[in-house]
Amino acid sequence: MSEVDKILKDAAKIADELYLAYGHVQTPIEALSFYRQSEPSDFIATIYEPSVCLCLRGGKMVEFSGKQYRYDTQKFLLCASDLPLLGRVEHCPFLSVSIKFQSEDILEALKEIEGQSRAGRLKSSLYFGDMSYEIADAVSRLISLLRREPASLKHLERLAIKEILYTLILSGAEGFLSRFVMQGTAENYIARAMREIKSRFKEPINMSELAAELGISPSSFYHNFKKITALSPLDFQKRIRLQEARYILQNSNSTASQAAFDVGYESPSQFSREYARMFGMPPKAHAQTLRG
Repeated sequence: MSEVDKILKDAAKIADELYLAYGHVQTPIEALSFYRQSEPSDFIATIYEPSVCLCLRGGKMVEFSGKQYRYDTQKFLLCASDLPLLGRVEHCPFLSVSIKFQSEDILEALKEIEGQSRAGRLKSSLYFGDMSYEIADAVSRLISLLRREPASLKHLERLAIKEILYTLILSGAEGFLSRFVMQGTAENYIARAMREIKSRFKEPINMSELAAELGISPSSFYHNFKKITALSPLDFQKRIRLQEARYILQNSNSTASQAAFDVGYESPSQFSREYARMFGMPPKAHAQTLRG
């Protein structure tokens, strides 16, 4: 067993001791969550937040812009913006960990590391890297904080997350991350637009006005948004609305019509059509499946 495998196995043991629930599990550390599954799944639409995702066990495939990528205990996935992906668990038992970052954290880490070269234009909105001892060790230290008293977590988790960012930057992800947080890049404009759309997803948003607020032309805004996210701005907003509706239906007794209104739809019939197109079944039937 390699050193990396041993570190990931020990980290998985901590998750097993503390959190045996299946599905998404949020921990007391706000930036840290686990996802556990016992059987392979079909592709499920989701939006990955700015984060690094590692598999402690098993493997997963994601699809973006018509291309498929795998990550497992040998590869990690890094997102620097809110990206709409299709995800499918392939190898079980499956246990993954996700560590979310704020753009301010990324920018601070980049500024504190001097002498690194800036990469040119990005080839992809996703970054996949080889799992190293340093990355696995840094992530494991954050996970081990879950054994501490909650009162001691606040300061320690910030230090641990900063260490993870430093390690990712030094491992080769600096150019990728910098494109999304440095002012003036197309990726930064679109990352800011995605955060704005996400915060106002229930509202009708005039995308041309949003482009003007960001200081770019509507044509450049639409072109780069589609290039970076593989969706138009309105389709991105729609994806967020439907994701939120799915969460509401799974975790409450709301009807499909109520969920539609709660996420900003004015027409329940339009909501049902678009929900079924995204999730493969009407919202009422899907709600019964999810709650079951």
